[in-house]
Amino acid sequence: LRGAGGGATSAVVPFGSRKAEATSSNDPAGQTQAESRILAVVPSDAPSDSVIKYDEGKVVPWQISAADSKEQVVPWQRRCEEGLLLALAVVCNVLCYVTYASTREFHGRLYDVIDAQVALLPGLDIAMIVFAVVGTASFGMMIILVECNKLLVYHELMNIMLYFSAIPCGVVCAIIVYFTEQTQWAPFVTLMAVLLLTVAWCIHNRLRYGYELGVLSKIVLDISWLTALIFGGILLILFASNTLKFITKSDRLGCPFSDNVKMPVYASLIQSWYCVSWDSGQRMDIERAPANKGKPARLSCSDTFLSVFGVSIEPHLIECPAGCLINYQGEDVVGCGIYSTNSPVCVAAIHGGVLTDNGGSTTVYGRVGVPRFQRCSRNSITSVESVIAKENTAVSVKRPAVKVGPFPPKAAGGVRRLISVPLVVAPGGVEIPQAFHFNNMEHTREFIWLQTYEVVSSTSPGVEDGKPWTRIQATVSARLAGVELNNEKILLGAALAQPQFTAAEPGKANCRVDTNGVLCGGAG
Repeated sequence: LRGAGGGATSAVVPFGSRKAEATSSNDPAGQTQAESRILAVVPSDAPSDSVIKYDEGKVVPWQISAADSKEQVVPWQRRCEEGLLLALAVVCNVLCYVTYASTREFHGRLYDVIDAQVALLPGLDIAMIVFAVVGTASFGMMIILVECNKLLVYHELMNIMLYFSAIPCGVVCAIIVYFTEQTQWAPFVTLMAVLLLTVAWCIHNRLRYGYELGVLSKIVLDISWLTALIFGGILLILFASNTLKFITKSDRLGCPFSDNVKMPVYASLIQSWYCVSWDSGQRMDIERAPANKGKPARLSCSDTFLSVFGVSIEPHLIECPAGCLINYQGEDVVGCGIYSTNSPVCVAAIHGGVLTDNGGSTTVYGRVGVPRFQRCSRNSITSVESVIAKENTAVSVKRPAVKVGPFPPKAAGGVRRLISVPLVVAPGGVEIPQAFHFNNMEHTREFIWLQTYEVVSSTSPGVEDGKPWTRIQATVSARLAGVELNNEKILLGAALAQPQFTAAEPGKANCRVDTNGVLCGGAG
């Protein structure tokens, strides 16, 4: 700039924003200039204590307007800091979505103690997706307002993202980590990223804007980043050393984590474990392992189930000779699909469609009986009917006082496992006899069906303190060894404590015999 006389000027001196009163003769009316930021220009040859005011019409003062302030160049160090903070916030937001996806996997799974724990915390996935969407919306607003419209709202939007998205996501992740410990990586990584973002953001504000902050604000920022740093360090050490259980006390549950992909189900009637998936639309058919696996019982055409295997509800592997259809002239086959134990097994196998007259190997399943063995014609064999009791009759399912029936001979494959055979008794003391089937027909095929589950109150009967899984009630249907459950409500972990053999009394398990076997309710 040059002065009025053409001489050079000294440094520009800012006056600041104020109303400058006109004092020169060029402003006789005493009018004031508009409020602005005025730069007074001092010529180099002017006295040191003088300030020359120039005519507004000759020299236009430099005014910093709102538009000018938006275009100011931010130092590159600050731009780098803000860019790194934004990138870290984006990472946190992406991890929130990843954790949401992993939390959704718990729905319908429920295969171990971790799944059971998470099932008792409903709404985690909904909370996670809501907080993640808030974070994404904050980023969208940042692009529109900061990058496109050049508004100075970066810090405001970052605060919204931190307090209403990242930190809430971190709290949800902390809850999930508390129950899942080392079994899920996504909640832990998300929590660590949120803690890192909190530390970085607090330090950034403390260093860059400390001169504008009050003492209380500075203390809050220092406590925040230091707490987040210490918590993250402790959590990282515990997670890496697999010692989170010292905080969660999970070892006190007496139920260690197993990386199951199916639910272990214990069938107390047949004393066997099965792995079953939760599926509201389809049951899982069961193939029980034969008691004489690898050592088939070699039968003649006339051997009956009772004569070979005695009273048994177990499956047995058998071998039948050829020619039973043509040459056999003995006892008739009693039943249709479900056969009485005095029926010849090999002939019944041909009638049931699991073997032909060429003989071969198959598995025969022992089971409880039915009130009526039906008559039918199949595969060139006509069976006979036998009626023991009326269908849909209430029965008692009792444990036999003594072991009945012969032990299986060596031909049957060795010593039988000691599984209690339930005694089904109809009114009047009428005993429903044992039976057998081949597990190949729709009305005889054995299955376990875990349909759905729900969380019950902690005060519900059967719920035990210190065993959170007992608060989960499953809806189960099953057919095993001729005993059926239909939409039975069973608490997890409580099956062994429920009665296996019950009387047909009010308040007890209600069992009835129908066409396919014994249908019980309330026994589990």
